[in-house]
Amino acid sequence: MSLSDFWMSIRTAVRLLVPGASVDSPLLDSAAIERGLRGAAIWLTPASVEGFDPNDFVFLPHAERQTLTEAVERFRDVARQVPPNQPATEEQIRQALPEFQRIVEILRPDKYADPEALVIGKRIEQHLANRLPEFVAALRFETGEDHTGAPALWIWVILKDEAAEEEVLGANMRTVRDLFQRMVKELKVGRWPFFRVRTVSELEPPAKKARQ
Repeated sequence: MSLSDFWMSIRTAVRLLVPGASVDSPLLDSAAIERGLRGAAIWLTPASVEGFDPNDFVFLPHAERQTLTEAVERFRDVARQVPPNQPATEEQIRQALPEFQRIVEILRPDKYADPEALVIGKRIEQHLANRLPEFVAALRFETGEDHTGAPALWIWVILKDEAAEEEVLGANMRTVRDLFQRMVKELKVGRWPFFRVRTVSELEPPAKKARQ
């Protein structure tokens, strides 16, 4: 088993809970994750954390890696108690829910679109700590190949709405582009970065927009 297996297990569980979750979908915050988990206990199975190996996560800060490992272990202990032909009890859901929520909030398949994007994105975010411009609200990452077949990294830059206004957007994007190109080179990512811009309001869940 590998990081890819574990990431796929979590992504499968998340997509069962929140079918539209992707790097180009509305922001999936902790409240949305919890609502999905409380809505159905189909995630409460050992298969949801299949493939986990803490040695695959040396790229995480120590505290985050420890949180992930402990959450997987506690979740797995509860999931193993659920009979395969019976639904989970309310007490089992109560015990497992916060652990699985911690796991999802670290792996965030709506933010890191594939296993390599998770590794690269986490490394970039660590190196950008306290250096990211204040007008950047969030980042999302995806790896793949560009139109020539060369390895590429797509970075979704989620801007605060005021930072995307016509008179400042160009300067703000140059700032972000220069910062990330330097960072990708420093980290020896081996993928050319491409940028896609969204604003916070563009990625707000439809329900939240309707209330405004």
